[in-house]
Amino acid sequence: MAPRKRLVSTGPFSERLLKLQLETGVSEPYKITSDLVVEPPTKARGTAMSEAATRMGILQALLSQAINQSIPRPARPDYTAPLDEQDAYAKAVEQWAAEVERHDETTNAVAGKIGEAELEYNRAFFGDAYDDVMAFFEDKPQKLWDAFVVDIKTDFLPPQPENGICPTCGHTDDETAGKAPESSI
Repeated sequence: MAPRKRLVSTGPFSERLLKLQLETGVSEPYKITSDLVVEPPTKARGTAMSEAATRMGILQALLSQAINQSIPRPARPDYTAPLDEQDAYAKAVEQWAAEVERHDETTNAVAGKIGEAELEYNRAFFGDAYDDVMAFFEDKPQKLWDAFVVDIKTDFLPPQPENGICPTCGHTDDETAGKAPESSI
């Protein structure tokens, strides 16, 4: 795909677009330190975040399906059974062990892909500041990181509907209205 051509100069915002910017509460850059600033997500970064989030959702559903897949153990033979039945049992256990190994490889591969999609999402969210933000918080308390993530997401991302009701406009999603949010645990 050929790169898009960028306009060199588009001129100042129109009065209507400036009014829209004020009404929507477009975020200011998030200052972490005097030298470390995270710019609000752009449309391109928002698209990358959305694509990564979609991949994570699909992969998490696949992982859940793989984890819930049961691989029944072979029934133990009666030890008074003939040797050929006991040999068949040993072969069944061997096949079962191979199936468990394949299952583990699959779940580990899908979990790795979820990690890759999460990294893509975070890189898109933090933009050019990603590496610096990660380095800055590397030796900071986890509690501070968790609070920072909540704060910056609250500032940069649109509010998420709770119980099917949008906190900004009050629109009701009939499918989730009145239902408790699903646990992410």
